[in-house]
Amino acid sequence: WSIQIDSYLQKVKEKRYYFLSLPCTLDTEIEHWQRVANVTDSLLFQLNTGPWRDVLSVTSQSQKRGGNPNIVETVRNWTRTYSDLVAACVEATDNAEHLSLLKPHLECFYSKDREKMPSAISQMVSAMKNIYRKSRSYSTAERMTQLFVLLSDGILDTFRDMILECAPNTEGP
Repeated sequence: WSIQIDSYLQKVKEKRYYFLSLPCTLDTEIEHWQRVANVTDSLLFQLNTGPWRDVLSVTSQSQKRGGNPNIVETVRNWTRTYSDLVAACVEATDNAEHLSLLKPHLECFYSKDREKMPSAISQMVSAMKNIYRKSRSYSTAERMTQLFVLLSDGILDTFRDMILECAPNTEGP
């Protein structure tokens, strides 16, 4: 089970950069992090309750008594896996929360509310500064660039649509 959890956590780490090559939206990114949070939270719940907790407790006790070297290695692997799982769950939950803070600032672009757009941009930049400072996942230039591209694509699509709505029809009959 430890190997399967490690494999899942590796996929989550790889998936962080998967969105760099995809055209996605803020909603897609939020949904991804919510899914990761749900899966890791479920795994943690399973490990903290029922038979898994008992097995981990027994193997830990055996290790403390100077038991079999295989058990010592198993407990060390489980401890590392558990710590990685907790970190992944916290990171995913935080990312989903941080990214959700940007959604209200984008609403005026989707609804094409011209009055609110200038203030929404400054509020969005402030929210992104907070994300940069607080989020472990978005504290790199590469991840922040991806987030800027993701948000600016949506904003530019709105501006393009607004310009095209106002443009005269130049096509002939």
